[in-house]
Amino acid sequence: MAVVLSVINKGEVFIITELDPKVISYLERNIEDIMIKTDSIKGISGIKYVTLPKGYQIKVEEKLIKIIFPEDQVKKGPINILY
Repeated sequence: MAVVLSVINKGEVFIITELDPKVISYLERNIEDIMIKTDSIKGISGIKYVTLPKGYQIKVEEKLIKIIFPEDQVKKGPINILY
C-alpha cells in the first residue's frame, strides 16, 4: 500500500512510500527528465521523492495519484496511479 506524504511546488514534486517498482519503471519510460530519489527519514526507509519536469502537475485524490502532462504534450496522459 502506498502512502502519499506530501505534494509540493505546485504539484511538481511528491513524496511517497512503498510505490510499486513496476509503476516507477512506467513513469521513467513515459516522462522525460523525471527524477526519482529513494531515501530514509527518521528511521522510515524506502521514501521516494519524485520530481517531475516543469509544467507537469500532480493531483492526489482519494486512492488516486493523477499526473497531468503539460498542455503541449497532450498526446500522453494523464497518468493515473491507484494506491
